[in-house]
Amino acid sequence: MDETKKSHKVRNIILIVFAIILVVILAVGIYYGRNYFIIGDILSKQASLKNCTNYSFTTEDTAGESTQNVDYKIKDGKQLLTIHSDEANYEMWYNSQTKELISISLDAKFATVSTVEDTNSFIITSIPLIASDDDAQWNLTFSAGIDSVKMNEVDCYKLQVDETTQYYAKESGLLIRSESSSIIDGVKYDSIINFKNWQINSLTDDDLNRPDLSGYTISNI
Repeated sequence: MDETKKSHKVRNIILIVFAIILVVILAVGIYYGRNYFIIGDILSKQASLKNCTNYSFTTEDTAGESTQNVDYKIKDGKQLLTIHSDEANYEMWYNSQTKELISISLDAKFATVSTVEDTNSFIITSIPLIASDDDAQWNLTFSAGIDSVKMNEVDCYKLQVDETTQYYAKESGLLIRSESSSIIDGVKYDSIINFKNWQINSLTDDDLNRPDLSGYTISNI
């Protein structure tokens, strides 16, 4: 009789352990399955934006105690950036066909005109997307912490990878906010960039005309 009870007890323990393992496997499967679906949803919405050549948006960048607002306008190879920071206000206009770059200090009424081949360091080249490689969906499924939240009054997917957190609009797939931190010389610096006023295919040629430099001191380089 004791042996029978002992056998039943061992069997029950085995069943309980098996049930716990099964629940854990199911929970993990549901979690990563949800992540895979969400990443796929964002990527599908961003697919039409990869080759977009007409868009505008505004960023509000806070790093430490400094703040910088930038208005971006990009259309068919022409780009206009209007920057307002704690230190200065200026514009940058670039024509990728003529390679002409005009940098304008709005405060000093001074403009520099130059020819620049490589502008990757300061001119945005495409809409900021979640990723560009084919393995992004699988990689982010397992590496990102994902949640559904409201950010800046927009329903978003929140993706966190290491020290970077990004918020993408559920409806459009557009980036709404980016948060990151870095350590320099032992000091931690936090950076927050809000993306707003998104417009797709709304700019006209007049919005990207060469700036009128009347009244400005001009330096040709």
